[in-house]
Amino acid sequence: GLHTLDLSHNKIADLAPLAALKYLLSLDASHNLLSEGARFGPPLNLQELNLSHNLVSDMDVVSAHTQLRRLELSHNRLEAMGGLGGMEALEELSLADNEIGALSGLEHTRFLRVLRLGNNRLVRPQGLGAQQSLEVLDLSNNLLTTLDGLQGCASLMDLLLADNAISNSNEMAHVAPLTLLRTLDLRNNPVVTCGSEAVPYRLHVARQLPSLTLLDGAEVSAEEKVGAAWHFGSADDELRKIR
Repeated sequence: GLHTLDLSHNKIADLAPLAALKYLLSLDASHNLLSEGARFGPPLNLQELNLSHNLVSDMDVVSAHTQLRRLELSHNRLEAMGGLGGMEALEELSLADNEIGALSGLEHTRFLRVLRLGNNRLVRPQGLGAQQSLEVLDLSNNLLTTLDGLQGCASLMDLLLADNAISNSNEMAHVAPLTLLRTLDLRNNPVVTCGSEAVPYRLHVARQLPSLTLLDGAEVSAEEKVGAAWHFGSADDELRKIR
């Protein structure tokens, strides 16, 4: 039977006929006219589904596909998250470029590694819970004022937060427990300009997040880490780590 199907860049409004394709593993139906018509009887083991650039307003249209590993729903009309309850195998989820105002429905996605929610309307990152497998989180271009809610993502390595409203460097305390964090992007947040001449913003962040290697697109140097240690009074410990 057919395993991979590309229906992208058409004017399709109904996927119901695909119910006959029981052995389909991957479907690309991006750039169409799908809303409720995105529902179709689930293949036995559909693992990848791309419905980006459509008119989907309710995530429940994909809830029957419980074997999905990768789900792409960016550039739709979603205002809320949902429909993920049975998707325990999901590893990658993109909901970028929608109108989502809150994180929810992620309680059962224990193997989620990549979550992209850039360009939505999120005010706070609460609702992630303990996403122990999450490695990449993109919340750029939202309305975030706090990082409270991220501290349970123990495996997080890349955190993208550019173009938000984070203004206080003390918010870094919420991500300080994330000892695997390597990349942090806070560009175009007020916090970037809040440091004093005596203690620049980058030193504040380097001190609170010693595992960082890349901050706002620029490498965190050994000099910055030592400088942060001197400013905050633990230079000897820091020098030992760097050596």
